[in-house]
Amino acid sequence: MGELMIETVRLRRIVVPLKRPFQTKLQHVQERESIVVEVSDGQQVGYGECVAFTTPWYTEETTNTCWYVMKQKLIPLIYREPFRRKEEVFDRFQSIDGHRMAKAAVEQAIWDLFAKRDGLSMQQLVGGKRQAIPAGVVVTWQTEKELIERVEEAVAKGYTRVKVKVHSEVDVAALRRVVRQFPDIHFFADANGHFTERTMSQLFALDEVGFRLLEQPFKEEEEALYERYVPRLQTPVALDESIHSLADVDRAIEKEIASCIVLKPGRVGGMSESLRIIERCQREGLDCWIGGMIEFGVSKAFNLALASHEGITLPGDFSTSDHFWDRDIVTPPFHLEEGKMLVPSGAGIGVALDEEAVRSYEVNRHDSQRVCPLSWS
Repeated sequence: MGELMIETVRLRRIVVPLKRPFQTKLQHVQERESIVVEVSDGQQVGYGECVAFTTPWYTEETTNTCWYVMKQKLIPLIYREPFRRKEEVFDRFQSIDGHRMAKAAVEQAIWDLFAKRDGLSMQQLVGGKRQAIPAGVVVTWQTEKELIERVEEAVAKGYTRVKVKVHSEVDVAALRRVVRQFPDIHFFADANGHFTERTMSQLFALDEVGFRLLEQPFKEEEEALYERYVPRLQTPVALDESIHSLADVDRAIEKEIASCIVLKPGRVGGMSESLRIIERCQREGLDCWIGGMIEFGVSKAFNLALASHEGITLPGDFSTSDHFWDRDIVTPPFHLEEGKMLVPSGAGIGVALDEEAVRSYEVNRHDSQRVCPLSWS
């Protein structure tokens, strides 16, 4: 439907307290900082969300690095010339090395604008078909009693998949009892790369618990450990932090070090690369599911659209809007219906920005507009 010229861009940095601290071996998260990206062609607005954290505990990117890269590098690139196709955003950003989360947030906003301009939902834009997505929740815990309470809360809300954070000092006996106590729940274990050669006995003990999936047992650079030990594990292994691009997926397939890919669109640079990864997994018969980043509703809307694709085969990290926050930044908020989350069907991401909520969370803003070249008459 013709070219798309971006006329204005707004970056809004927000900080939102979590209802309950998110505690892992890597970090204790009490508040979530993010950047909301708004792009406009002068008629409509597209939205994106940056999923980098405040400090580099998960990846090397932070909200500060993303703010700089978006403001100084990416925004000038999108003003340079019109986009003829949505895929051109990813291609144009290849002149900047790395900084995938910054790129993903801006690409999201432009894809949303493309969809709105063409009267399509994000689900239609990515070729998704499912109308409702099985929802999964991530729980952190310190004691068996606390874990049981978290799982009971999840069951009461309708979740059918629970992902539990694990590490080499975890109480394996407690995990075994809890998994047996809730036989109808699909339990995933997420190690965040915590295990090493020296802690393999603990990992083999976890392997006997009965988890449906073991996510990222070793650090991403420890490919030798994956090659050596994955064939000896009975629990299917998923790669999370190891996946930054389609090339990483290809390497995992070649080395046969995983049976599942955890796709986080922000970590792989956005929607274009996400779709390539989904399609590759589908062709290779590799399970794939959408991972969460303690994100707000803008990112969740994009993730739900991707999860509606037939190449996504397992329940992802889809918690309700009130799981982490008292008030999300989109309306209507996301909720569960019989253990599933509906994929928005409206134009673009299908939800609206809750302007009042965003203003209350906003701590910084940057506005820019395309400068038209001078013409001489």
